[in-house]
Amino acid sequence: MKMQQVKSELQLRIRPATQPGDMGWILMKQGEIFASEFKMDMAKVEGFAAQTLADFIPNRNSEGYGAWMAEVGGTRVGCVLCVKENETAGRLRLLLVTPEGRGFGVGTSLVEHVIQFVKSQEYLKLILFTTSVQRDGHRVYERLGFVRTGITEGIEEFGPRLDYYHYELVL
Repeated sequence: MKMQQVKSELQLRIRPATQPGDMGWILMKQGEIFASEFKMDMAKVEGFAAQTLADFIPNRNSEGYGAWMAEVGGTRVGCVLCVKENETAGRLRLLLVTPEGRGFGVGTSLVEHVIQFVKSQEYLKLILFTTSVQRDGHRVYERLGFVRTGITEGIEEFGPRLDYYHYELVL
């Protein structure tokens, strides 16, 4: 069976990240994927993701906070968080799509889900930052109407020198 045929037979499902192991999966995959694909320091990436999750988990049931998992064929293939930045903005955090989940529209679907959530919270904008090496993410954000609002150059927080790209979507 060809891969395209397999992909067309599998269903993408976006669900709240409330099942046992979801937060652990997010942490594990952040380290694995950023280390293998982007040659980042796994311990630094996992430390960043762990702190993000530690800040998120106590607020996960609060207004303005949400987390979602993407599944294809019942297997986790992606994730995203949204946190309350302030009274008028949400912040997209920890968007990730596994190599096995690519080609299903997972990243676009997760970001669209966050956009709908942010609108339901009556925020005026959605903001995020990403790194210069996450080019697939840049394409998703720009296709969905995000505008790059700034660049922070020469960051070495995760090992290799890279830039942070700041994006904003006015709702």
